[in-house]
Amino acid sequence: DKFKDMTDVAALDPTLSDKSLREIFYMVANARFKHFCINSNRMDFICNLPLHFPINIGVTANFPFGNSLQGGSELDTIVSLEKSEYKNSITDIDVVLPLHLIKNHKWEWLKVELKEYRRITQGYILKGIIEFQKLTDEEAIKTTQLLKKIGFDFVKTSSGYNGTIKDMTRLEEDIDNELKNLAQILSLKVSGGIKSLNDVGRFITNCKAERLGISWNNAL
Repeated sequence: DKFKDMTDVAALDPTLSDKSLREIFYMVANARFKHFCINSNRMDFICNLPLHFPINIGVTANFPFGNSLQGGSELDTIVSLEKSEYKNSITDIDVVLPLHLIKNHKWEWLKVELKEYRRITQGYILKGIIEFQKLTDEEAIKTTQLLKKIGFDFVKTSSGYNGTIKDMTRLEEDIDNELKNLAQILSLKVSGGIKSLNDVGRFITNCKAERLGISWNNAL
């Protein structure tokens, strides 16, 4: 039950048909997972859900490449539609951060972007996706510190579309220690490449993850 309570089950594939997405949603809900995450361009799917269905809906924005200057306008659209048409159905918003700003150490530009994300999404659980596997330790820590300062609720390791933790060549122990360092700064969501209960135990126990992001087929 703890595993299901802390897992965001994701169905982000843009090629999924409405029928497939609906079938996946009901399988996830019937398995008693508490969180279901979809791509922001599939928000119309929410309109067809039963009211007060016992599962939280999350949306992933700026996906998959975290293009700068698009995130704010996309989040504006998500929040506006959610409040006007989707009856406050969404609880969580995961946003892919502009990776090029992080890698080029444009910290002031990144700060402006993150402040805009947080301003738009007041009242939602906001997770910043940093693409941990692409960053140095210093870049990951600096970005997570900014997320904390600006008021994000979670740092999330990966979108799953730009590689994953499992692709990294560093020692597993070193990776776990680095993630644990991030968890000491801000609540940690590990996502990308989780495929077994051993993975789940590793990230909860070793890395102190408070949420997990797992693709729907692996979760089920």
